[in-house]
Amino acid sequence: MNPLASIKYHYWGKAECGKENVFSTALEMFRKGGIRPFFVGASATITRDLVFGGFFAIFRHKLLRMGNESNHSNNVSNNFMVNLVSGCLATILSSPFNYVRNVHYATPPDIHPPSAYQILLKLWKVSKTKGTFISQFQYLQGNLRIGWGTARVGCGMAFGAKVYAFCSEYTTK
Repeated sequence: MNPLASIKYHYWGKAECGKENVFSTALEMFRKGGIRPFFVGASATITRDLVFGGFFAIFRHKLLRMGNESNHSNNVSNNFMVNLVSGCLATILSSPFNYVRNVHYATPPDIHPPSAYQILLKLWKVSKTKGTFISQFQYLQGNLRIGWGTARVGCGMAFGAKVYAFCSEYTTK
């Protein structure tokens, strides 16, 4: 799916977006950069998804285990909150790779994008110029897009886990 995402981001980022079509955008990308622009952002996407999935599973497992030890294992709202918190924390930890992905997609097709390390180092250095700790935090929060979307992902993961548990229980009866 990454080639389609690359075309979509390139198409949306053009001033004449809507005057062309997806096929002409893809042809332009190929003329300017060959096959490479279609896979820009793939490694950042894979890394982001691995970090998200890994940390979600770890947090969920550890928090559910803590709930079991305190005899709250059957509490439906506790399980929902565990999944919500796990989803939010995993989103926050994977957000730097989402930022890298967005920078890669914003890179014109005829230019080689900077490495993830270069992108994150620049983000960190710029944040350090923002004066107070609160200003630095707000800068990072804004650039890493940590906010309502993070809460939405957490709610989605919690709701998805609830639906999965319901369907699993329903099909085993």
